Amino acid sequence: YTIYTFRVQNITDKNILLDSLDDYNGIKLIGTNGASYKIETTNLKRVHLEINAGQQKYITLRFKKQYGSEVSGKNIVFENIITDYSKYQRDKENYNEFEKLSIKF
Repeated sequence: YTIYTFRVQNITDKNILLDSLDDYNGIKLIGTNGASYKIETTNLKRVHLEINAGQQKYITLRFKKQYGSEVSGKNIVFENIITDYSKYQRDKENYNEFEKLSIKF
């Protein structure tokens, strides 16, 4: 596994969720070779990806190392950030306020 830990700060007045983990395809590691690698979800829970309004939090993500030693991680992409977690919890079916974020190394 390759492990990445980084600090996230929510400067909004709403709780956010970096990914719902419903399909495990929303968080990817992009390698220097341009390929994308899925996150290891065995010990990852939604609560790890929740960031309350004004909160600063350290997030640790694990990815299966399926690439050769000459390839390293270039960035992590969050495809479906939920920008208002309370609203999402009330009406998941109609929620559509998603954002995308890429963190470069």
